[in-house]
Amino acid sequence: MTEFSFDFIINSQVLWGDCDTLDALAIYQLIRPENAKFVTVMPYVWNGHSRELMESEDAVEQRRTEIEQSAGE
Repeated sequence: MTEFSFDFIINSQVLWGDCDTLDALAIYQLIRPENAKFVTVMPYVWNGHSRELMESEDAVEQRRTEIEQSAGE
């Protein structure tokens, strides 16, 4: 997928997608504690080496820009 520059969405109950063959990935974990009537979203960014918990969607976008800039250097 990286080789062809695909944008993609994958849904899984068990896969995180954070493998060394991907340069970068935005991960959104959906959490529904104790069968609550709401879902909480936990955003992460995979930078090709480690998965980082982000504080907000803005932090995800900022980290994406940083990863793209470092890949271009």
